[in-house]
Amino acid sequence: MNWILLVLIAALLWAIMSIIHKYVRVEYFESSLGYLIFITPTVFYVSILLFFEPLILLSLKETAILLLTGVLIFFGGYFYIEAIHKEEVSRVIILYGVSPLIVLILSTIFLNEILTINQYMAFILIFIGSILISFRKIEEKIKLSTGALCVLVSSFFFSVHKVLLKYLSTINITTVMIYRELGYIITIIFILAFIPRSRQYTKKIIKDMNLKKTALVYLSEIIGITGMFFSYLALQKGPVSLVSVLEGFESVFILVMAIVISKSIPKILKEETDIKTISIKIISVVLMLGGLYLIAAT
Repeated sequence: MNWILLVLIAALLWAIMSIIHKYVRVEYFESSLGYLIFITPTVFYVSILLFFEPLILLSLKETAILLLTGVLIFFGGYFYIEAIHKEEVSRVIILYGVSPLIVLILSTIFLNEILTINQYMAFILIFIGSILISFRKIEEKIKLSTGALCVLVSSFFFSVHKVLLKYLSTINITTVMIYRELGYIITIIFILAFIPRSRQYTKKIIKDMNLKKTALVYLSEIIGITGMFFSYLALQKGPVSLVSVLEGFESVFILVMAIVISKSIPKILKEETDIKTISIKIISVVLMLGGLYLIAAT
């Protein structure tokens, strides 16, 4: 399967996951940390891959790097959940347009990936679109919102994670994902052991959550992990900087779904839909799509 198509499938799955995330984080959880602890059992979903590929033993260096990717996923996930709690989900996802720029810099320095002139132009368009949507008017002054800052921090963690995975892209998907999830579990164990507040969050969440709520939360995570599976396949076949850029299509999927849901089921998701706000989002997405077109046409 073409790696570009793999990225688009991942972007669509992540868009669905993000919509569900926005709802469950606001409605069910008081703490982003509590959320990340509660979803830990979903990591065992990746064991399904063992039916298709074997788990292989890695060197100490490879093991350390893949465990580190699990740690990066945790912290990237924490700031991402904080961002969608503080911001509109469509604005958050569009802001992730800055992530390809981070990946480009890291992949150029550490992986020696060199792009064409058109591809560099694409990155400029995507970056401008991301910056445009990251500012909002607050008390008559233009300030970088807290949600936007959370996105930028999250983008950095996810970008480093992606470059490390590209570095180890010769390792089969099953091994990569299982080691990554092990790194996530180790992070959770460490937090539960040394941060008492995390145990309080966990107890409260377990007490408050029923089967229906738990099923919805776990469904969103399984969708997200499936998207990650397709993204990893794409990383094995295409340049990490271009894979990262094409994931920007998630913003298009999110924008459409968020507007539709806001209009039809506002109780689930309420987005700003005035002309000025939508115009800014459309301009931002158009700039990003222009960059994505240049990438696809290369």
